[in-house]
Amino acid sequence: EGDQYLEVVGESLRQEALLQLVGGPRRGVTQKQVQAVLIPEPDNPVDSNAIGVWVKGLQVGYIGREDARALYPGLAALIAAHPKRAVALNGLIRGMSLRHDGGTGMLGVHLNYNPEHFGLDRRPGLPQMRTGLSLATATDREDDSYDLSWWDTLDQDPIKRVNQLRGLLPAEHAPISRHFMMMELEYRLYRHRDDIAGALTQYDEIAELHHAELRRGLRANLIAKFGRLPELDTYRQASIRQARAKNLSNALEWAKRGLAMYGTEAARQEWVDDLQHRVERLTAQLDRQAEAAGTSKQGGSRANVARSTGSVAGVASVPTAAALESLLCGRCGSSFERVRTRGRKPMLCPACSQGSALPSVREHNQ
Repeated sequence: EGDQYLEVVGESLRQEALLQLVGGPRRGVTQKQVQAVLIPEPDNPVDSNAIGVWVKGLQVGYIGREDARALYPGLAALIAAHPKRAVALNGLIRGMSLRHDGGTGMLGVHLNYNPEHFGLDRRPGLPQMRTGLSLATATDREDDSYDLSWWDTLDQDPIKRVNQLRGLLPAEHAPISRHFMMMELEYRLYRHRDDIAGALTQYDEIAELHHAELRRGLRANLIAKFGRLPELDTYRQASIRQARAKNLSNALEWAKRGLAMYGTEAARQEWVDDLQHRVERLTAQLDRQAEAAGTSKQGGSRANVARSTGSVAGVASVPTAAALESLLCGRCGSSFERVRTRGRKPMLCPACSQGSALPSVREHNQ
């Protein structure tokens, strides 16, 4: 038993098992109370802390990665203490297996637990949540400020799902409902960016809209509903999207936006830490780029100076005073300067060497 909510992921890949557990497809909202067994998977190649969720011998999903990391030690201790008994949680399979238009719906799994049973601290009034969707869904009937019934009508096909959400969003006015619509749109558009034409452009538009609504009042609505802010993955994902597009300044801006939006109200510190690390890493990258650009600019300036002074091959140089020597013309007796070079020194000044008729000093004295 427990009064805190634990999210399950991966249900979309196990709809056949969920349909079997609820007795097959049917119109309208389906709800079925279940007991879900938690089975650790230490040999899982993706995550050694993975915890599978099973109902009546059928796997229906996994505990979310962050929750699994926290729960795993306590779960392992419970199994070691009671090797002949399964560790199970009360839960609910909920959703619409068959939409009113005959299309396939989506079933999800929602679990309740007591953190203290797993050796974790209980935080009064603060559910151990991630996105908050499980808690919002479980308390939908009790809270008239939003309605998530639309979630159960969404198609499993990602393109159809995106089109449905884009059609639903303009007509939805409840802030929390709009929040989850935009979260799902962002997730689907980015995940299926190679399958949906213009997906990244649409993603950017929805992310900006989501950020604007969070600033205008949605942030306060979420805190009022959940006690703290659930995960706002918009900021992490938008930062990643911009970084992969080589728009590092934009990536940095999204990470900073996320830090400002969370403030001190994040339900989990790791979300803030992740964004802070992104800010530090992106700032360092931009600093290195600026330094490299400055070095390149200085190098270009030195090259320009070299060209202007003739140190580049094929361009005559302007000699300095140290490179000149003063000589006396053997014909006219005048002094002249020339660039100091190796070899025999000229006997005549430039004028005399060009055939001037002036007598030499020796001839003049004779």
